[in-house]
Amino acid sequence: MAAEVIQPRRVLITGASGFIGRHLTSYLLQRGITVRTLSRRSMPSPDHVIADILEDLTRYAADCDCIVHLAGLSDASASFEQPLDFARVNILGTLNVLQVARYTGAAVVLASTQRVYRPSVRPITEDAPLGPVDPYGQSKLGAEQWTDLYTRLYQFPATILRLFSVYGPGQTVGKSSGVVGILLRAAREGQPLRVRARQVRDFIDVRDVIRAFELAILRRPDRIAVYNVGTGRPTPIAELGELIREIVGISVPIIVDLTPGAESYVADTRRAAAELGFEAQIDLRDGLIWYNQRFEAHTP
Repeated sequence: MAAEVIQPRRVLITGASGFIGRHLTSYLLQRGITVRTLSRRSMPSPDHVIADILEDLTRYAADCDCIVHLAGLSDASASFEQPLDFARVNILGTLNVLQVARYTGAAVVLASTQRVYRPSVRPITEDAPLGPVDPYGQSKLGAEQWTDLYTRLYQFPATILRLFSVYGPGQTVGKSSGVVGILLRAAREGQPLRVRARQVRDFIDVRDVIRAFELAILRRPDRIAVYNVGTGRPTPIAELGELIREIVGISVPIIVDLTPGAESYVADTRRAAAELGFEAQIDLRDGLIWYNQRFEAHTP
């Protein structure tokens, strides 16, 4: 896909006080990129705006070349209890950002998720069948569909990054989302590690993820671009539990749930490598050691 490489004047990051947003903001500032951050909470950023993703954002983006849209609800387990909230924030919030891009001409980089796909035991390509299994995934698919429509109607560039299982310091740990944080917290507290048999994930360090965002920010595709952001390496959850137990250095039992129907998601990363120039570099063991050294449990 043809893409122009640019040096943006200013990047607007929505949801900047969240897990990925904090890492991305710090990284871009260190790289000399001018950043304006936006979230509902205050944060130590040189140009920060406190605003809701559903309010008029035009004045905050008027001088920005790119909007990185991270704001949204992301706890898949919570989405079963709050489907309306997830639809409102994730779909309408994205539509609000697209309206801003329509009038300002800013490029959009949308954070999406592996959960727009149907689970699969094989690596998933960007062209694989879509079939969310929870309201969270459905809300992100809706956000993607609006992004596709708006880029075709109003001719501005957009990149969708479908993130696989991201982990790292500052990760929010829900009841069943953020499995690395869940298991790491349990091990550190001396609790049993509960894992699903036959469940496989593609775990990617947040430092690799922000590199993917940087590459997307610096490239303006001539049409909408969609990329998986993962490592391409499958890791059974039981194997993850064993690795975490070893890194924490504590002998806790691993309890394997044999209930059938476990979901598996592993990325096919060839398109991201060929077109975006992105390949994950951080080994899972090294990433878990780094996460454990800086662990602080964040809960919704």
